[in-house]
Amino acid sequence: MKNTSKQKKCLLNAVYLVFYISLLLIAKVSHAAGTDLTLSGAFSTPTIASGHLSTLTYTLTNTSASSATDIAFTATLPANHLIAEQVGDLTTCLDGSYSAVAGASLFSASNYRLAAGASCILQFNVTATATGATLTSGLNSSLGAGTNISTTLTVDATLFTLGVSLASPVISVGAVNTINYAFTNTGSTIMSGTAAINLPSRIVIAPIANFSSDCGGVSLAEPAGANSISLWYNACFRSCLYCLY
Repeated sequence: MKNTSKQKKCLLNAVYLVFYISLLLIAKVSHAAGTDLTLSGAFSTPTIASGHLSTLTYTLTNTSASSATDIAFTATLPANHLIAEQVGDLTTCLDGSYSAVAGASLFSASNYRLAAGASCILQFNVTATATGATLTSGLNSSLGAGTNISTTLTVDATLFTLGVSLASPVISVGAVNTINYAFTNTGSTIMSGTAAINLPSRIVIAPIANFSSDCGGVSLAEPAGANSISLWYNACFRSCLYCLY
């Protein structure tokens, strides 16, 4: 009887041990699940001219065997970075919602769902006047918490330049001259924008401006007699020249 009692006790201890190991395995799997949902970020053009824009795309990837729900994260833009006026927002993610407001420095996404083994994107345009990194934090879902990431956008002031020249360096009072402005863009393609140029004292736009340009979609806003020039462009260009007589 004594041996039988010991056998029962050993068997019971073995059951406890198996149960304890099972608990450890379950706890370990639950803790690791958060890494099964990943978030990555990339700019379409990592280096831009000051004031230009680049598209920031976030990709969510679920590598687990389970669907991820209640997905949420926040992206905080650094100083001198804003969501562009041309927001260009887009998502392929399901069920949730996001906030991408022109002129804001915060992007947020919440309540998204992603099937096992699937991926989706969220994207918007960013404009910047100085180099900085956007910090993405608070990635959470039904699978657990994710890892914070940062995505850097570099600003290079040499990518977009303006050159000015005159047809004649010396003219008599009241005579008409030609001024040429040459814009050169070696960075990302410009979609739209404005440029303002102040003329020197006592120099104004001639009665017949004879405005011409090889920049697509560029127009002159000021009338004859004005001493400043505002340009509006609504087409893509990399470099161009416009003349004002």
